[in-house]
Amino acid sequence: MAAKHVRFARYPGQSARIIFAPLLIAQERGYFAEEGLDVTVVEPEDHPWQAVARNDAEIGVGYIDYCAQPKYLGRIKAVAVQERLEPGRGLPALLARAALLDAGELRDESSLRGKRIGLTWGRGDDYLTFFWLLERAGLTLADVTCVAVPHEGELRRKALAGGEIDIIIGRRPRQIAVEEAAGSLRRWRAGAQIRDGWQNRFIIYATSFIERDPAAGKAFLRAHQRGVEEYVRGTVSGYPSPEFLPYLAQISEETPDLLMNSLPGGFPCRCAIDVVDLERDIAEMRAVELFPADIAVAELIDTRFAAGRDEP
Repeated sequence: MAAKHVRFARYPGQSARIIFAPLLIAQERGYFAEEGLDVTVVEPEDHPWQAVARNDAEIGVGYIDYCAQPKYLGRIKAVAVQERLEPGRGLPALLARAALLDAGELRDESSLRGKRIGLTWGRGDDYLTFFWLLERAGLTLADVTCVAVPHEGELRRKALAGGEIDIIIGRRPRQIAVEEAAGSLRRWRAGAQIRDGWQNRFIIYATSFIERDPAAGKAFLRAHQRGVEEYVRGTVSGYPSPEFLPYLAQISEETPDLLMNSLPGGFPCRCAIDVVDLERDIAEMRAVELFPADIAVAELIDTRFAAGRDEP
């Protein structure tokens, strides 16, 4: 029987490969092939969830608020957690101006008051990254100044070089390392220090794919989670083991030094969506009008696929 062809949309660029280490492991080890799948990785010019919504890919990643946007509603659904921030794990980080850290002007979350944060309004995951820290100190966005900058590119570089930002999000380990090497920024909070247990990114399926071939949807997730399990075993000590490091460097195309100086990804072996926790996240986004008031969580997720890796 011919393998079923499935397209997975990921963030573009070489530095994004580490975000998809479990996928690349499952692909290279033949786990997808064992499930009767031929998985092709595509890099859309825009975003993975947009590619899935227009059926340029069957599967991708994104945050839950994208599923609720009117132009995507009903076209995509979150089926599993792709990354959950756990103690000692998680790729996202908050970078702070080194001068503030050296001067003791940025200690705990309460010292965020009056600081300038790099935050472009409109993305729920970006907002929540700062919200969790501000909430712990009894602060809100009214207590900081937001400076609109993207995750990468010339506008971000200019803002950092000009000292316009005190704290900013770093998404990719290579980007974080480059900005730290420039000397003006250092990691201040990373992984679960942002919020322990936060479902930071989801695997998203096209609704048409769910309806057309749910068996392939389950097969994909079974194989993907074998890649997750291998990644977790290889980083169980908090950094890649001597045996796993060369392999991870090969598939991610990152240097061993970078991999040893970054937190491992928080890819969960138990990838089922925690609906109660997700509803809390959505409530916080609704409070600042980053999530529609009339859309229920059940409209945006399909929990059948992550019920268990060994299920048929």
